[in-house]
Amino acid sequence: MKITAIAPLRRTFSASGEITLTQAFLAALETGETPAAVEALMPGVGDSFPVGIAENQCEWISDATAVVDSAVLSLDSGRCWRIEVAGRKCPAAVERRGGVFSAVGLDGVEERRAVFAVPKESLTAFQPNIGDAMAWAGDSFFCTSMQCRTAGNGLILLTLCARKVAEPYRVALSRAEEHAGYLPSGRRYSETVWQAKWRVPASRIADFRQLSGTSAADWAGADAIVTECTEEKLSPVEYQVTVTARNRYSFFRRFSTATLDDRSDLGNRVDIKVTYRDLVISAQQAGFYRSRNDVYLPNTLWNPAVDCPLIRPDGTPFSLFNRNLPTMVVCESRYYRGGVGDNLNRVAEWRGDGAIYSGRLGKHAAKWLRMDIKADNITDNDGRIWTRIDRFYRLPPANCQWNPTYWEVNL
Repeated sequence: MKITAIAPLRRTFSASGEITLTQAFLAALETGETPAAVEALMPGVGDSFPVGIAENQCEWISDATAVVDSAVLSLDSGRCWRIEVAGRKCPAAVERRGGVFSAVGLDGVEERRAVFAVPKESLTAFQPNIGDAMAWAGDSFFCTSMQCRTAGNGLILLTLCARKVAEPYRVALSRAEEHAGYLPSGRRYSETVWQAKWRVPASRIADFRQLSGTSAADWAGADAIVTECTEEKLSPVEYQVTVTARNRYSFFRRFSTATLDDRSDLGNRVDIKVTYRDLVISAQQAGFYRSRNDVYLPNTLWNPAVDCPLIRPDGTPFSLFNRNLPTMVVCESRYYRGGVGDNLNRVAEWRGDGAIYSGRLGKHAAKWLRMDIKADNITDNDGRIWTRIDRFYRLPPANCQWNPTYWEVNL
């Protein structure tokens, strides 16, 4: 029999100090084994809580400080059985000090904070992981940060911060028309592009990473499909996902690719596309920290040379943190004879030339951040294979420059 964990260990913290545990496993029977082998493996009520699987994949790794409250066995498929276990652990003498402080962040999302007095010997058992559910804060609140300090008498004051993260919800929806090519008659045609922004719990991000190629009829056009998903991590428990959709029939025109798009003279062409994306500098990157009274104060240990992604020509601190700063993103497309495999050296060289590019894109000279590079095979109007290399550059916000030291490490 082989056991695998099919869900991460989930811990929910209550104000009384009790921690509720849940986890799910899958047990696969091998040749000659019967369901009785799974039943014999099942933990009983009051047993130590299973938190993992031993290296031989047929024994539990258990937490002796936690007990099983329930265990459910169900047939998953064929010779595989699903085991769902719930339990709890109760660190001794944990006490909440004061009430629950609530505030609304700059992005409009509610955050809550509470302080717990924890005996030193119980700290390891009680201390949560970032992303654990915080029952003391209410439904759909998850841990985003914590801070410890000694209080005397063998106690540790543990400050827990939680953020409300509900089910995925859409925060914006836009529709645009893009130039898509030319018909054989010479007339140009446009393509409708929909873009939706979603706030997504970290526990659900995997669902959005599988959207490409699926229908978008419920929020875009009736024949729209998802063509791209990009994600931005807002906090340890929440993401913002941008989903782009286009009409499915734009990919299956009656005309050949050569007649739809101008693919002539590729060796002498440079194509430019421009869009805008928001940049958010965190308080920590800008050299500030949030005090216990939710006031942002300068961080004396902050080193702007390595900690901040931006620098200001006048040397003043960057105070526009936790805000959406629009920045221009330019995609420069160039074409090279041969397939992608023949031009991999160009991709490697671009990445190896540093994080900052000082030069001209189109007619605009600046110091650009090298964001990303993509390479695809295309054919020209004569059917010859070329490599199109898209290089993505980002312009810094007004009155700022990119910090090359920071981006050499964090790009």
